[in-house]
Amino acid sequence: MAKSSTSSDANPIINGLFIISESFKRAGITEDDLMDTLHSVDFIHYFENVEDFRNPKTITYRLSDLLMMSFLTILSNGVNSFWGIADHVRICHEKYEEYGLLKDGRYPSHDTFRRVFSLINPQSLYEHTLQVFYDFLRSLEETISGRKSYRQVMIDGKEVKGSGRSSSSKKPMRNTNVLNVFDSSLKTCIKSIPVSDKTNEIPTAQDFLREFNLRNTVVTADALHCQRETADIISKNKGIYVLPVKDNHSLLKEEIAAKFDKDRSKAAIIKRAKRTFEILTLPKGYATDGFTGLKTFIKMISGAHSSKNRITMFFISNSGNNDLICQAIENRWEIENGLHKEKDMFLNEDRFRSSEKNTINCLAVLNNFAMQIIKIHQALTGMEIRESKIYVRNYPMETFRKIASVMDSDVVREKIATEMKKVKKLNLK
Repeated sequence: MAKSSTSSDANPIINGLFIISESFKRAGITEDDLMDTLHSVDFIHYFENVEDFRNPKTITYRLSDLLMMSFLTILSNGVNSFWGIADHVRICHEKYEEYGLLKDGRYPSHDTFRRVFSLINPQSLYEHTLQVFYDFLRSLEETISGRKSYRQVMIDGKEVKGSGRSSSSKKPMRNTNVLNVFDSSLKTCIKSIPVSDKTNEIPTAQDFLREFNLRNTVVTADALHCQRETADIISKNKGIYVLPVKDNHSLLKEEIAAKFDKDRSKAAIIKRAKRTFEILTLPKGYATDGFTGLKTFIKMISGAHSSKNRITMFFISNSGNNDLICQAIENRWEIENGLHKEKDMFLNEDRFRSSEKNTINCLAVLNNFAMQIIKIHQALTGMEIRESKIYVRNYPMETFRKIASVMDSDVVREKIATEMKKVKKLNLK
């Protein structure tokens, strides 16, 4: 007889940003707590540590100033060309002069911005922007993450539709695919890597996973990444994989389907909202087809109450935690809905025109940084995401200053960390 249960209250994958948000509200942070930091830190030159590739004798505009103007343009109205950045800066030049980013009535051309983005080091840009904020969130999250709490990292490629050249041009070029790695716990894209085509996502993702600390981390991806070597890397790096099995592994898919037909009575059946999960724990010694640590076969049925719209998918995992598996599968497309679509709709990423990969990489870093600012603002203010977008768009510098001051204030960090420990006890995940 199959073991059946309804949706569980257990949420093993922690929602770190939500708990930080609850802690911030409970901590009662005031303007007085931030005042000293607001006045002591020079936020306008935040990009100052990004490596400058230019000859100092030929510099007209500081690199940090160009990057800050580009970033404020992205936050305030999105951008789909270097002409767009240059036009925004020219029209708003009085504001940027007030900030100290421009002087003498001069402003940079679109060629200046294009050259900066084509030559700047994307890794240096990432390390001094997105990574600083992500490390701050991780340091807070570590105060609540325990042995039974997990984070989820999602891997998925995104085609940048404005990055190619048409077949009628002199040098036709396919659109560039960017592999994104998204930490759903903190709503942060922690890596964007341009790759030449879809299949090159596989070794790129594997290189990332080898270097990343995967302890207490669940990794999900699309079926392209259901690879023996990928599963081996995740397992050996102390992580958990939950990977879909489709026709790229037709024999494994057939094996899983046959196993469920034969042993369905042994499966744990879990009903969650519009999905039903059947989870089979594999016996010791079961041939695992080369997937390191493989413990479970999973069958997910979506739209189970309507046979017309019913969809069946199969997954494999090296975990025996049923709640963890179900939650990871349900969350797996948050990278698509919470990152890719957001960047296209709010930041116009798909409308940006450039075929230069370094430019695409740098733009992806700044767009990811912009989305992180919005998500942190939402967490700290308690606004709905749509409200945060409006606020950030209208008050980009004020938003940036407020978030940076929270990060740099020891008083605020300690207050949030103290409240996070209390919030965790309420199981607000």
